[in-house]
Amino acid sequence: EGARAEDRPLTEEERAAIRSTRQDAAGDVRDINHARRTAVHDTRRRAHHDLRDIRRDARDQIRDIRRNRHAGGG
Repeated sequence: EGARAEDRPLTEEERAAIRSTRQDAAGDVRDINHARRTAVHDTRRRAHHDLRDIRRDARDQIRDIRRNRHAGGG
């Protein structure tokens, strides 16, 4: 069988999917940070939770891309 999937280098599609995930998350973080700066306390607290969720989702997606090694990044 050879090396496990985790041991082989990422394909260009996988790298692109990870890059896209990171860029999407960064854009969401920028939007939310802007909202936090201009918002009342309740909205800031909600934004904090949104940021945590975005970061967790992005981490999970990237982990899945690395683990599954499926082409196409879907």
